[in-house]
Amino acid sequence: MLHVILMKTAENALAQRLDAVLATALAGQAYEVVATPQEFASWCQKPLTERQGTRFLFVVPLPGQGLNTAYACWLNTIIAHPGCFDGCIGAVLVDGGSEFFTKKTARELIFTANAAGCTFP
Repeated sequence: MLHVILMKTAENALAQRLDAVLATALAGQAYEVVATPQEFASWCQKPLTERQGTRFLFVVPLPGQGLNTAYACWLNTIIAHPGCFDGCIGAVLVDGGSEFFTKKTARELIFTANAAGCTFP
């Protein structure tokens, strides 16, 4: 099953464009939304055999100025759980109101999740 990690707060709710992309991409796909770092931390408590092979889609909406406070909280949580993504596969979707910070955010997220064991094919 695909786990969709939505790195957003009420202040930076998904933009209509990103919402439409997700609706199309996830149509007919069985998935579960992981909406908070606390839900993720609970998932990390599962035995390794249950976590291995899990697929993740990391979704980061960036406002026009490019800073998302929820994203920072998520990074801290991932860093606090080294090895939690061992044997997992990930993909990243970053959408912003401008071209600023989208690529930086994606690289930083991939680096952090990869350090925790996530593979990005």
